[in-house]
Amino acid sequence: MSNASRKKERRTENSKLMTEAELGVSTDENEASDSNENSEAFKQNTTLDKDVGGHISGLKLELEALCSQKTDLESQCVKKTTEAKQLEKENKSLQGQISKLELISKESKNEMSDLQKKKKKKLKDNEKNLTSKIEDLKAQVSYLQSELDSSRA
Repeated sequence: MSNASRKKERRTENSKLMTEAELGVSTDENEASDSNENSEAFKQNTTLDKDVGGHISGLKLELEALCSQKTDLESQCVKKTTEAKQLEKENKSLQGQISKLELISKESKNEMSDLQKKKKKKLKDNEKNLTSKIEDLKAQVSYLQSELDSSRA
């Protein structure tokens, strides 16, 4: 009960006492009435204190649970932040590796293209040389055939 409520209650009691004294009510009756009122007020205050105390206890338990939950969430947040930083670092490293591999792949494709061009050129050159040799051999065969024919005749 607040101080203001207690003061108001005392004023009310004092007013009753003064009124009863003015009316000629005996002091014994006032004391008995005051005692009953005080006892009843004490019971109400005790019950109210128990209710408030129970409510406070419940709130304290809820506060402890929320503090524990807050600590757990902060811990998870720190863990997730650390994990995100680690993944970001790994991602940068992998991006670097990808860039290197793409460059190597491009270089390899260029080398393969150059080799294919060289092989095609070599094949064409070989084909020309072989065609030329075949023509020479045909000419020789023709010459030898004519020599053979003329020696038989």
